Amino acid sequence: MKKVCAAVLVAVLVLAALSITMAAENSMGGSATVGNVAPSVVQVWAPSAANVWIYYTFEVRVQDNNTLANVENIELVLYGPSATQDGADNARNHYTFRYNAPTDTWSEVGPGTGEHLDTTGCSKPADLAVTTDNYKFSVRLAKIAEPGTWRVYFRVVDNEGTSSSDNNTTFTVNQYIEQTLGQSSVSWSSLAPGQENVLADGMPATTTVTSNDTYSIQLKLAGDWTSGSNTFGADNTKFNSVNDVASATAFSTSYQNVYVNQPYGEDVVHNMYFWLSVPNGTPAGTYTNTFYVNATN
Repeated sequence: MKKVCAAVLVAVLVLAALSITMAAENSMGGSATVGNVAPSVVQVWAPSAANVWIYYTFEVRVQDNNTLANVENIELVLYGPSATQDGADNARNHYTFRYNAPTDTWSEVGPGTGEHLDTTGCSKPADLAVTTDNYKFSVRLAKIAEPGTWRVYFRVVDNEGTSSSDNNTTFTVNQYIEQTLGQSSVSWSSLAPGQENVLADGMPATTTVTSNDTYSIQLKLAGDWTSGSNTFGADNTKFNSVNDVASATAFSTSYQNVYVNQPYGEDVVHNMYFWLSVPNGTPAGTYTNTFYVNATN
């Protein structure tokens, strides 16, 4: 019995020594699709107030997870209090500008053909491999752009057509007025004492006004007419907007209206007529005075 048990033990040991661990390995593919995320408008900068016909910088900070090389175009819209964001471009209240990344060009979509855009003042990021950086537009508004609170709309589009926008930024457009006189002087070439309401030479005189708001035109004289020590009163002079002395107004040394509540406009020509009466007994001489013309909102 002892010999048999030993044989069995030996057999077990041999089998244990000869056992082998078996494994089988295979593989399978895996994928995870990450969708395109629209670029975003991170921040917008604009002037707090702007005068017309002066260039200002409007700046936008853009982020794109696929880097800024993915940006297709950036659009800037400026619109006034009487306009809407999607309104038609016009010099009064709506302007559109665009940066096109594939061609690296800046353009004025409207209302003009480039006169409101300074491309030398525009800039894009130097490194498009980054995901966030700034774009700058240098633009100006026409002289008749309406005064009041304007809104800034930026829209950024990537090369897959996705976009984001922001129109939360505002700025104020100030009133503007300018005028140009058509004459440097007003003269009467031949007068005699006792003459009344003589129309000045070369009438009408003119003033040309450009303004973005309603305005009035006012007139006054510096003082009495003088020639050496001789004088006669400023009120011997009259003015009117039409060639009608019967409804004319006598000048004074304070401003008086010749035109009131004129609508905004560009290069609007206004006529002015002047008459002079010479009191009896006025000594001979060349009498001088200064006419003041004031255009005011």
